[in-house]
Amino acid sequence: MRGMDLLIALRRRGVKPRSVFVTLVPDRSVSDPEPLSHQGNLQIDITEGEALSDLDFRPLTGLQVHLRDITGDVARLRRLGSLVAAVDPLTLVLPVEDDNGFTLYIRRRGEPTHTYFTP
Repeated sequence: MRGMDLLIALRRRGVKPRSVFVTLVPDRSVSDPEPLSHQGNLQIDITEGEALSDLDFRPLTGLQVHLRDITGDVARLRRLGSLVAAVDPLTLVLPVEDDNGFTLYIRRRGEPTHTYFTP
């Protein structure tokens, strides 16, 4: 999981990134972005070969987290959403596109999940 070590180091120093973008990427991702942008956003990549159940998402607690998928595996993206939601991020944004349309899930700490659907 590229980028998580940087997040852990920042959290140990008491620094919270503005937002964290967690992206499911192919094993051979073509880009190697800088994990921390100049705006304070952090990029974490999870490859297809990494088992989600083996990863520790606790450093995302209390942060604004955006989930993305560029592999086309909707079931894996939804599983990632469940695992990240379990560590109680401040905000969780999960866009899901499938054959039925586009659904955006937004969960804010202490509130129910809001769902927006576009057919």
